[in-house]
Amino acid sequence: MIDFLPFGAEYGLHPKWSPHYRWYIRLFGIVDLPTRIRFRRLARYFTSGEYTILDVGCGTGVYSFYFSRDKRCQVLGVDIDPGWIQGAQDIARTLQRPNLAFSAGEGLSTLADQPDNHFDRVLAVEVLSCVDPLDEMVQQLYRVLKPGGQLLGSIPVLSTLRTSEVNLFDPEAFVARLNEAGFQECLGQSCLGGPQRLLSLLFGKLQPHPWLVAILFPLLLVLGSLLPGTWGGKAPHFVFRAIKPTDGGVA
Repeated sequence: MIDFLPFGAEYGLHPKWSPHYRWYIRLFGIVDLPTRIRFRRLARYFTSGEYTILDVGCGTGVYSFYFSRDKRCQVLGVDIDPGWIQGAQDIARTLQRPNLAFSAGEGLSTLADQPDNHFDRVLAVEVLSCVDPLDEMVQQLYRVLKPGGQLLGSIPVLSTLRTSEVNLFDPEAFVARLNEAGFQECLGQSCLGGPQRLLSLLFGKLQPHPWLVAILFPLLLVLGSLLPGTWGGKAPHFVFRAIKPTDGGVA
């Protein structure tokens, strides 16, 4: 898929934004530095193709919008927050993409409603820290994937729980958990540590000053993509890809 739109440009169609801010997002993409850095790391695992895609915990729908640019893909975004889903649906109606749908619902119950061996790709970006029980969620993610399908996502690697989180992660233990669930070829890399973390902190300090954000965001984005995401081997986030084996169908 050849695509020239910046990541999250669709979010510039949200009716709640001012015309100036909507124009800026359409030009530069979603204005969230950690999200953009994380996406660039995850994008290394992306491959284009004719896929059915499930975006679990899609939030504002930014990844769902990105994948639905390819008309060959059928994309379903689900999230527990009806407000976020409503906003995503408003944008989707403006886009008029028949291959894109959003649905509000709790993660495990929504997954339980999906058929076995159905999706080519499942996204779980910054959502697994909020799921209990985690092992059941991982089993459901495995079940709904087609044999050969890929699970793509990211997890926080922090020492304390944040609001709504119930799971703390260690990257090695997390990869081991994916392997135990049946996944293979589990790859991952750390991000948003070291210089990237400093840039993200600076971005946070700039948030109360929209004009400074508007001026500096493109520069911060370029620096964030060039600078390393770890310092001494440690970083607060871990992006991953895991594959369901071709003989791993659910009976």
